[in-house]
Amino acid sequence: MQVQKMYKKIITMTLTALCMYTTPLFSSDTHQEELSSSSKAIHVEVASKKGEKKKWLGVIVGKTAHSLHEVGEAVKRALEYTGLVDVDLRYADKRLHKKEVLDLKSLGYACVIFIEENNDYKTLESRAYDTNKGSMQKGFSVKKEGKLPRGWGYALADSIIELAGQRPFASCKLAYCQKRDGKSPQYEICVADFDGSHPQVISKSKRQLLGIRWNRDEESPMILFSRYTPINIQLVSRSLSGTETIASNFDGLNMLPTFSIDGKEVVLCLSRDGSSQLYQYGYNHKLKKIGYTRLTYNHGNNIYPTFLDNGDLVFCSDFETGTPYIYYLNRKEDAIERLTSGAASAAPSYNSATNNIMFTKVVEGVMQIFLCDLTTKKERQITFDKGHKQECGFSPCGNFIVYGIQEGPYQRIISYSLLTKTKRTLTAGDVSCSYPVWSSIYRQFPVVV
Repeated sequence: MQVQKMYKKIITMTLTALCMYTTPLFSSDTHQEELSSSSKAIHVEVASKKGEKKKWLGVIVGKTAHSLHEVGEAVKRALEYTGLVDVDLRYADKRLHKKEVLDLKSLGYACVIFIEENNDYKTLESRAYDTNKGSMQKGFSVKKEGKLPRGWGYALADSIIELAGQRPFASCKLAYCQKRDGKSPQYEICVADFDGSHPQVISKSKRQLLGIRWNRDEESPMILFSRYTPINIQLVSRSLSGTETIASNFDGLNMLPTFSIDGKEVVLCLSRDGSSQLYQYGYNHKLKKIGYTRLTYNHGNNIYPTFLDNGDLVFCSDFETGTPYIYYLNRKEDAIERLTSGAASAAPSYNSATNNIMFTKVVEGVMQIFLCDLTTKKERQITFDKGHKQECGFSPCGNFIVYGIQEGPYQRIISYSLLTKTKRTLTAGDVSCSYPVWSSIYRQFPVVV
Protein backbone atom coordinates (compact mmCIF):
# COMPACT_ATOMS: atom_id res chain seq x y z
CA MET A 1 0.00 0.00 0.00
CA GLN A 2 2.86 2.39 0.72
CA VAL A 3 4.13 1.82 -2.83
CA GLN A 4 0.77 2.66 -4.36
CA LYS A 5 0.44 5.80 -2.23
CA MET A 6 3.90 6.94 -3.31
CA TYR A 7 3.17 6.35 -6.97
CA LYS A 8 -0.15 8.17 -6.74
CA LYS A 9 1.76 11.10 -5.24
CA ILE A 10 4.14 11.10 -8.22
CA ILE A 11 1.28 10.93 -10.72
CA THR A 12 -0.57 13.68 -8.88
CA MET A 13 2.53 15.82 -8.94
CA THR A 14 3.29 15.29 -12.62
CA LEU A 15 -0.09 14.75 -14.24
CA THR A 16 -3.24 15.47 -12.22
CA ALA A 17 -1.89 18.57 -10.50
CA LEU A 18 -0.40 19.82 -13.76
CA CYS A 19 -4.28 18.68 -13.61
CA MET A 20 6.33 23.20 -36.68
CA TYR A 21 8.75 23.28 -38.08
CA THR A 22 9.27 19.96 -39.80
CA THR A 23 9.61 19.90 -43.60
CA PRO A 24 6.30 19.14 -45.40
CA LEU A 25 5.85 15.57 -46.58
CA PHE A 26 5.21 16.74 -50.11
CA SER A 27 5.83 20.11 -51.70
CA SER A 28 2.88 22.44 -51.06
CA ASP A 29 4.16 25.38 -53.08
CA THR A 30 1.82 27.06 -55.56
CA HIS A 31 4.13 26.20 -58.44
CA GLN A 32 4.87 22.72 -59.74
CA GLU A 33 8.33 21.18 -59.79
CA GLU A 34 8.96 18.87 -62.74
CA LEU A 35 11.36 15.96 -62.42
CA SER A 36 12.51 13.27 -64.79
CA SER A 37 11.92 9.59 -64.06
CA SER A 38 15.52 9.30 -62.88
CA SER A 39 15.06 11.77 -60.02
CA LYS A 40 15.42 10.48 -56.50
CA ALA A 41 12.30 12.14 -55.07
CA ILE A 42 8.74 12.69 -56.15
CA HIS A 43 7.77 16.37 -56.41
CA VAL A 44 4.28 16.96 -57.72
CA GLU A 45 1.73 19.67 -57.13
CA VAL A 46 -0.07 18.94 -53.86
CA ALA A 47 -1.73 22.21 -52.90
CA SER A 48 -2.53 25.07 -55.26
CA LYS A 49 -2.92 27.37 -52.29
CA LYS A 50 -2.43 27.15 -48.55
CA GLY A 51 -4.80 24.71 -46.89
CA GLU A 52 -6.09 23.17 -50.15
CA LYS A 53 -5.38 19.50 -50.72
CA LYS A 54 -4.77 18.04 -54.17
CA LYS A 55 -6.22 14.84 -55.56
CA TRP A 56 -4.15 11.77 -56.36
CA LEU A 57 -5.40 8.68 -58.16
CA GLY A 58 -4.37 5.16 -57.21
CA VAL A 59 -4.93 2.56 -59.92
CA ILE A 60 -4.82 -1.14 -58.99
CA VAL A 61 -3.83 -2.93 -62.19
CA GLY A 62 -4.18 -6.46 -63.56
CA LYS A 63 -6.23 -9.63 -63.27
CA THR A 64 -5.68 -9.74 -59.50
CA ALA A 65 -6.63 -6.07 -59.04
CA HIS A 66 -9.73 -6.68 -56.94
CA SER A 67 -7.87 -9.14 -54.70
CA LEU A 68 -5.56 -6.23 -53.84
CA HIS A 69 -8.44 -4.12 -52.53
CA GLU A 70 -7.07 -4.19 -48.97
CA VAL A 71 -3.66 -3.10 -50.25
CA GLY A 72 -5.15 -0.14 -52.09
CA GLU A 73 -7.25 0.92 -49.12
CA ALA A 74 -4.16 0.83 -46.88
CA VAL A 75 -2.18 2.99 -49.32
CA LYS A 76 -5.07 5.45 -49.53
CA ARG A 77 -5.48 5.65 -45.75
CA ALA A 78 -1.78 6.20 -45.13
CA LEU A 79 -1.32 8.89 -47.79
CA GLU A 80 -4.47 10.73 -46.72
CA TYR A 81 -3.28 10.62 -43.11
CA THR A 82 -0.65 13.20 -44.09
CA GLY A 83 -3.47 15.70 -44.51
CA LEU A 84 -1.92 16.95 -47.76
CA VAL A 85 -3.62 14.81 -50.40
CA ASP A 86 -6.92 13.07 -51.12
CA VAL A 87 -6.62 9.72 -52.88
CA ASP A 88 -9.22 8.05 -55.10
CA LEU A 89 -8.92 4.36 -56.03
CA ARG A 90 -9.68 2.73 -59.37
CA TYR A 91 -9.32 -0.81 -60.74
CA ALA A 92 -8.08 -1.44 -64.28
CA ASP A 93 -6.97 -4.36 -66.48
CA LYS A 94 -3.83 -2.47 -67.57
CA ARG A 95 -1.95 0.75 -67.00
CA LEU A 96 -3.29 3.89 -68.65
CA HIS A 97 -1.74 5.31 -71.82
CA LYS A 98 0.04 8.64 -71.77
CA LYS A 99 -2.97 10.51 -73.16
CA GLU A 100 -5.21 9.00 -70.48
CA VAL A 101 -2.76 10.11 -67.80
CA LEU A 102 -2.72 13.63 -69.25
CA ASP A 103 -6.52 13.68 -69.33
CA LEU A 104 -6.55 13.05 -65.57
CA LYS A 105 -5.26 16.56 -65.00
CA SER A 106 -8.54 18.02 -66.26
CA LEU A 107 -10.29 15.88 -63.64
CA GLY A 108 -8.20 17.51 -60.92
CA TYR A 109 -5.62 14.78 -60.38
CA ALA A 110 -2.04 15.94 -59.84
CA CYS A 111 -0.52 12.45 -59.69
CA VAL A 112 -1.46 8.89 -60.59
CA ILE A 113 0.12 5.86 -58.93
CA PHE A 114 -0.18 2.43 -60.56
CA ILE A 115 0.01 -0.63 -58.30
CA GLU A 116 0.21 -4.21 -59.57
CA GLU A 117 1.53 -7.63 -58.69
CA ASN A 118 4.77 -8.92 -60.16
CA ASN A 119 4.61 -12.09 -62.25
CA ASP A 120 5.91 -14.10 -59.29
CA TYR A 121 3.02 -12.80 -57.10
CA LYS A 122 5.56 -12.23 -54.32
CA THR A 123 6.21 -8.58 -55.09
CA LEU A 124 4.11 -5.46 -55.57
CA GLU A 125 5.26 -2.93 -58.15
CA SER A 126 4.33 0.74 -58.18
CA ARG A 127 4.87 3.57 -60.64
CA ALA A 128 4.19 7.26 -60.02
CA TYR A 129 3.19 9.48 -62.97
CA ASP A 130 2.98 13.26 -63.21
CA THR A 131 -0.27 14.27 -64.93
CA ASN A 132 1.33 17.47 -66.28
CA LYS A 133 3.56 15.58 -68.72
CA GLY A 134 2.14 12.08 -68.50
CA SER A 135 5.60 10.72 -67.71
CA MET A 136 6.72 8.29 -65.03
CA GLN A 137 8.66 9.91 -62.21
CA LYS A 138 9.65 6.82 -60.30
CA GLY A 139 9.09 3.10 -60.18
CA PHE A 140 9.77 0.79 -57.27
CA SER A 141 8.81 -2.58 -55.83
CA VAL A 142 7.94 -3.89 -52.37
CA LYS A 143 8.10 -7.52 -51.31
CA LYS A 144 5.05 -9.02 -49.67
CA GLU A 145 6.59 -9.24 -46.21
CA GLY A 146 4.36 -10.87 -43.61
CA LYS A 147 0.84 -12.24 -43.88
CA LEU A 148 -1.29 -9.08 -43.83
CA PRO A 149 -2.23 -7.45 -47.18
CA ARG A 150 -2.76 -4.09 -45.46
CA GLY A 151 0.83 -4.38 -44.21
CA TRP A 152 1.96 -4.60 -47.84
CA GLY A 153 -0.10 -1.48 -48.53
CA TYR A 154 1.54 0.37 -45.65
CA ALA A 155 4.95 -0.63 -47.01
CA LEU A 156 3.98 0.75 -50.42
CA ALA A 157 2.76 4.00 -48.87
CA ASP A 158 5.98 4.31 -46.88
CA SER A 159 7.99 3.83 -50.08
CA ILE A 160 6.08 6.66 -51.74
CA ILE A 161 6.65 8.85 -48.69
CA GLU A 162 10.37 8.04 -48.68
CA LEU A 163 10.61 8.91 -52.38
CA ALA A 164 9.18 12.29 -51.41
CA GLY A 165 12.25 12.79 -49.23
CA GLN A 166 10.50 12.21 -45.90
CA ARG A 167 10.56 9.57 -43.19
CA PRO A 168 7.91 6.83 -43.33
CA PHE A 169 5.36 6.16 -40.61
CA ALA A 170 2.62 3.80 -41.81
CA SER A 171 4.39 0.52 -41.00
CA CYS A 172 4.40 1.18 -37.26
CA LYS A 173 1.93 0.16 -34.55
CA LEU A 174 0.08 2.16 -31.91
CA ALA A 175 -0.32 0.90 -28.35
CA TYR A 176 -2.36 2.36 -25.51
CA CYS A 177 -4.09 1.55 -22.22
CA GLN A 178 -7.85 1.19 -22.09
CA LYS A 179 -10.21 1.21 -19.12
CA ARG A 180 -13.74 -0.18 -19.20
CA ASP A 181 -15.94 1.09 -16.39
CA GLY A 182 -18.47 -1.04 -14.56
CA LYS A 183 -19.08 -2.65 -11.21
CA SER A 184 -15.61 -4.09 -11.59
CA PRO A 185 -13.47 -1.93 -13.94
CA GLN A 186 -11.35 -3.79 -16.47
CA TYR A 187 -7.99 -2.55 -17.71
CA GLU A 188 -6.65 -3.55 -21.12
CA ILE A 189 -3.58 -3.11 -23.29
CA CYS A 190 -4.53 -2.43 -26.90
CA VAL A 191 -2.49 -2.53 -30.11
CA ALA A 192 -3.71 -0.91 -33.34
CA ASP A 193 -2.40 0.26 -36.69
CA PHE A 194 -0.75 3.69 -36.93
CA ASP A 195 -4.13 5.48 -37.23
CA GLY A 196 -5.95 3.57 -34.49
CA SER A 197 -7.64 1.21 -36.95
CA HIS A 198 -7.79 -2.58 -36.42
CA PRO A 199 -7.46 -2.38 -32.58
CA GLN A 200 -6.78 -5.61 -30.68
CA VAL A 201 -6.73 -6.25 -26.94
CA ILE A 202 -3.59 -8.17 -26.01
CA SER A 203 -3.74 -8.13 -22.20
CA LYS A 204 -6.49 -7.75 -19.59
CA SER A 205 -6.46 -7.22 -15.83
CA LYS A 206 -8.72 -6.25 -12.95
CA ARG A 207 -5.76 -4.26 -11.64
CA GLN A 208 -4.65 -0.97 -13.13
CA LEU A 209 -2.36 -1.10 -16.17
CA LEU A 210 -0.29 1.93 -17.20
CA GLY A 211 2.97 3.28 -18.65
CA ILE A 212 3.22 1.53 -22.04
CA ARG A 213 6.54 1.45 -23.89
CA TRP A 214 7.83 -0.38 -27.02
CA ASN A 215 11.17 -2.09 -27.39
CA ARG A 216 13.33 -1.35 -30.46
CA ASP A 217 13.54 -4.84 -31.93
CA GLU A 218 12.18 -4.92 -35.49
CA GLU A 219 12.21 -8.71 -35.57
CA SER A 220 10.60 -9.32 -32.16
CA PRO A 221 8.24 -6.46 -31.25
CA MET A 222 7.46 -6.25 -27.55
CA ILE A 223 5.32 -4.02 -25.35
CA LEU A 224 6.26 -3.26 -21.76
CA PHE A 225 3.75 -1.89 -19.28
CA SER A 226 3.26 -1.66 -15.52
CA ARG A 227 0.63 -3.42 -13.43
CA TYR A 228 -0.52 -2.72 -9.89
CA THR A 229 -0.25 -5.57 -7.40
CA PRO A 230 -1.05 -5.62 -3.64
CA ILE A 231 2.66 -5.15 -2.83
CA ASN A 232 4.25 -3.26 -5.73
CA ILE A 233 3.91 -1.99 -9.29
CA GLN A 234 5.56 -4.60 -11.49
CA LEU A 235 6.87 -4.24 -15.03
CA VAL A 236 5.38 -6.70 -17.53
CA SER A 237 6.57 -7.54 -21.03
CA ARG A 238 4.22 -8.88 -23.70
CA SER A 239 5.33 -9.98 -27.16
CA LEU A 240 2.96 -9.59 -30.10
CA SER A 241 3.24 -13.35 -30.57
CA GLY A 242 1.47 -13.91 -27.24
CA THR A 243 4.18 -14.44 -24.61
CA GLU A 244 3.71 -12.43 -21.39
CA THR A 245 6.27 -12.37 -18.57
CA ILE A 246 7.18 -10.25 -15.55
CA ALA A 247 10.20 -8.20 -16.60
CA SER A 248 10.97 -6.46 -13.28
CA ASN A 249 9.43 -7.13 -9.88
CA PHE A 250 11.42 -5.23 -7.24
CA ASP A 251 9.70 -3.71 -4.23
CA GLY A 252 8.16 -0.36 -5.09
CA LEU A 253 7.93 1.00 -8.62
CA ASN A 254 9.02 -0.86 -11.76
CA MET A 255 7.98 1.17 -14.77
CA LEU A 256 8.52 3.42 -17.81
CA PRO A 257 11.49 1.70 -19.52
CA THR A 258 13.26 3.42 -22.42
CA PHE A 259 15.49 1.67 -24.95
CA SER A 260 18.70 2.93 -26.53
CA ILE A 261 18.77 3.45 -30.29
CA ASP A 262 20.41 0.03 -30.83
CA GLY A 263 17.96 -1.62 -28.41
CA LYS A 264 20.75 -3.09 -26.28
CA GLU A 265 20.43 -0.80 -23.27
CA VAL A 266 17.42 -0.12 -21.05
CA VAL A 267 16.80 2.59 -18.46
CA LEU A 268 13.77 2.39 -16.19
CA CYS A 269 12.29 3.78 -12.96
CA LEU A 270 12.79 1.83 -9.75
CA SER A 271 12.06 2.89 -6.16
CA ARG A 272 14.30 0.37 -4.43
CA ASP A 273 15.67 3.02 -2.08
CA GLY A 274 12.52 5.03 -1.40
CA SER A 275 12.01 7.67 -4.07
CA SER A 276 11.87 6.84 -7.77
CA GLN A 277 15.34 6.78 -9.36
CA LEU A 278 16.64 5.96 -12.82
CA TYR A 279 18.49 2.69 -13.30
CA GLN A 280 20.31 1.37 -16.34
CA TYR A 281 19.95 -2.31 -17.09
CA GLY A 282 22.75 -3.78 -19.18
CA TYR A 283 26.43 -4.57 -19.05
CA ASN A 284 28.26 -2.80 -16.24
CA HIS A 285 31.89 -2.28 -17.32
CA LYS A 286 33.08 -1.64 -13.76
CA LEU A 287 31.45 -4.74 -12.32
CA LYS A 288 31.99 -6.69 -15.56
CA LYS A 289 28.52 -8.20 -15.48
CA ILE A 290 24.96 -7.54 -16.56
CA GLY A 291 22.83 -5.87 -13.94
CA TYR A 292 21.28 -2.62 -12.71
CA THR A 293 23.32 0.57 -12.42
CA ARG A 294 21.82 3.57 -10.63
CA LEU A 295 22.01 6.79 -12.68
CA THR A 296 20.35 9.41 -10.44
CA TYR A 297 21.21 10.15 -6.81
CA ASN A 298 18.84 12.65 -5.22
CA HIS A 299 15.92 12.79 -2.82
CA GLY A 300 13.33 13.63 -5.45
CA ASN A 301 11.24 11.50 -7.76
CA ASN A 302 12.80 10.84 -11.17
CA ILE A 303 10.48 9.46 -13.85
CA TYR A 304 9.81 9.36 -17.62
CA PRO A 305 13.35 8.60 -18.84
CA THR A 306 13.82 8.93 -22.61
CA PHE A 307 16.91 7.90 -24.55
CA LEU A 308 18.43 10.30 -27.06
CA ASP A 309 20.30 9.06 -30.12
CA ASN A 310 23.67 9.93 -28.52
CA GLY A 311 22.96 7.78 -25.45
CA ASP A 312 22.11 10.68 -23.14
CA LEU A 313 18.74 10.92 -21.39
CA VAL A 314 15.99 13.41 -20.74
CA PHE A 315 13.68 12.80 -17.80
CA CYS A 316 11.28 14.44 -15.35
CA SER A 317 12.24 15.19 -11.74
CA ASP A 318 11.18 17.33 -8.77
CA PHE A 319 14.48 17.03 -6.89
CA GLU A 320 15.41 20.74 -6.96
CA THR A 321 12.26 22.62 -5.98
CA GLY A 322 9.52 20.04 -5.40
CA THR A 323 8.01 21.03 -8.78
CA PRO A 324 8.53 18.60 -11.69
CA TYR A 325 10.70 19.88 -14.56
CA ILE A 326 12.44 18.32 -17.54
CA TYR A 327 16.17 17.59 -17.18
CA TYR A 328 18.99 16.51 -19.47
CA LEU A 329 21.42 13.86 -18.23
CA ASN A 330 24.82 13.96 -19.95
CA ARG A 331 26.01 10.45 -19.12
CA LYS A 332 29.57 10.92 -20.31
CA GLU A 333 30.06 13.97 -18.09
CA ASP A 334 27.67 12.67 -15.41
CA ALA A 335 26.07 16.14 -15.42
CA ILE A 336 22.41 17.16 -15.16
CA GLU A 337 20.96 20.31 -16.76
CA ARG A 338 17.44 21.62 -16.27
CA LEU A 339 15.68 22.30 -19.59
CA THR A 340 12.35 23.79 -18.45
CA SER A 341 11.36 26.42 -15.92
CA GLY A 342 8.28 28.28 -14.75
CA ALA A 343 5.20 26.06 -14.56
CA ALA A 344 5.45 22.35 -13.90
CA SER A 345 6.30 20.10 -16.87
CA ALA A 346 6.36 16.35 -17.40
CA ALA A 347 6.30 13.33 -19.75
CA PRO A 348 9.15 14.10 -22.19
CA SER A 349 9.58 12.24 -25.49
CA TYR A 350 12.22 12.59 -28.21
CA ASN A 351 12.17 13.13 -31.98
CA SER A 352 15.50 12.23 -33.56
CA ALA A 353 14.45 13.67 -36.94
CA THR A 354 14.54 17.24 -35.59
CA ASN A 355 16.45 16.75 -32.30
CA ASN A 356 13.43 18.05 -30.41
CA ILE A 357 11.83 16.88 -27.21
CA MET A 358 8.13 17.18 -26.50
CA PHE A 359 6.57 17.48 -23.06
CA THR A 360 3.46 18.66 -21.23
CA LYS A 361 3.41 21.94 -19.32
CA VAL A 362 0.73 23.87 -17.41
CA VAL A 363 -0.57 27.03 -19.09
CA GLU A 364 -3.34 28.92 -17.26
CA GLY A 365 -4.37 25.79 -15.42
CA VAL A 366 -4.46 23.54 -18.50
CA MET A 367 -1.75 21.06 -19.40
CA GLN A 368 -0.57 21.85 -22.93
CA ILE A 369 2.09 20.34 -25.21
CA PHE A 370 5.40 22.06 -25.89
CA LEU A 371 8.40 21.38 -28.12
CA CYS A 372 11.97 22.19 -27.12
CA ASP A 373 14.89 22.32 -29.56
CA LEU A 374 17.79 20.59 -27.80
CA THR A 375 20.27 22.69 -29.78
CA THR A 376 18.86 26.12 -28.96
CA LYS A 377 16.98 25.13 -25.76
CA LYS A 378 14.03 27.24 -26.97
CA GLU A 379 10.46 26.14 -26.14
CA ARG A 380 7.43 26.40 -28.38
CA GLN A 381 3.81 25.76 -27.39
CA ILE A 382 1.98 23.39 -29.77
CA THR A 383 -1.54 22.96 -28.35
CA PHE A 384 -3.83 25.70 -27.07
CA ASP A 385 -7.27 24.11 -26.70
CA LYS A 386 -9.13 22.99 -23.59
CA GLY A 387 -8.51 19.68 -21.88
CA HIS A 388 -5.44 18.41 -20.07
CA LYS A 389 -2.98 16.72 -22.45
CA GLN A 390 -1.11 13.71 -21.11
CA GLU A 391 1.54 11.23 -22.21
CA CYS A 392 2.55 12.71 -25.57
CA GLY A 393 4.73 10.94 -28.13
CA PHE A 394 6.13 11.33 -31.66
CA SER A 395 5.41 9.27 -34.76
CA PRO A 396 8.47 7.53 -36.29
CA CYS A 397 8.66 10.25 -38.97
CA GLY A 398 8.37 13.09 -36.45
CA ASN A 399 5.56 14.79 -38.38
CA PHE A 400 2.78 13.73 -36.00
CA ILE A 401 2.30 13.64 -32.26
CA VAL A 402 -0.10 11.56 -30.20
CA TYR A 403 -1.45 12.28 -26.74
CA GLY A 404 -4.25 11.52 -24.32
CA ILE A 405 -6.89 14.11 -23.45
CA GLN A 406 -9.90 14.21 -21.14
CA GLU A 407 -13.06 14.73 -23.20
CA GLY A 408 -16.21 14.58 -21.11
CA PRO A 409 -16.32 11.48 -18.90
CA TYR A 410 -13.71 9.64 -21.00
CA GLN A 411 -10.11 10.00 -22.09
CA ARG A 412 -9.40 9.93 -25.82
CA ILE A 413 -6.28 9.44 -27.91
CA ILE A 414 -5.59 12.35 -30.27
CA SER A 415 -3.19 12.56 -33.22
CA TYR A 416 -1.97 16.03 -34.20
CA SER A 417 -0.15 16.91 -37.42
CA LEU A 418 2.78 19.29 -37.11
CA LEU A 419 2.47 19.81 -40.88
CA THR A 420 -1.17 20.82 -41.21
CA LYS A 421 -1.89 21.83 -37.60
CA THR A 422 -4.94 19.57 -37.61
CA LYS A 423 -5.96 16.83 -35.21
CA ARG A 424 -8.01 13.66 -35.33
CA THR A 425 -9.43 11.35 -32.67
CA LEU A 426 -7.99 7.83 -32.81
CA THR A 427 -10.19 6.23 -30.13
CA ALA A 428 -13.87 6.59 -29.28
CA GLY A 429 -16.69 4.83 -27.47
CA ASP A 430 -17.51 4.35 -23.81
CA VAL A 431 -13.93 3.59 -22.74
CA SER A 432 -11.07 5.73 -21.43
CA CYS A 433 -7.76 5.46 -23.26
CA SER A 434 -4.35 6.68 -22.10
CA TYR A 435 -0.56 6.25 -22.46
CA PRO A 436 -0.50 6.21 -26.31
CA VAL A 437 2.82 5.39 -27.95
CA TRP A 438 3.81 4.60 -31.53
CA SER A 439 6.39 1.91 -32.24
CA SER A 440 9.28 2.18 -34.66
CA ILE A 441 8.87 1.12 -38.32
CA TYR A 442 8.63 -2.62 -39.05
CA ARG A 443 9.99 -4.15 -42.24
CA GLN A 444 7.55 -7.03 -41.84
CA PHE A 445 4.23 -5.73 -40.50
CA PRO A 446 3.63 -7.78 -37.34
CA VAL A 447 0.69 -10.09 -36.72
CA VAL A 448 -0.77 -9.68 -33.24
CA VAL A 449 -1.68 -12.98 -31.57
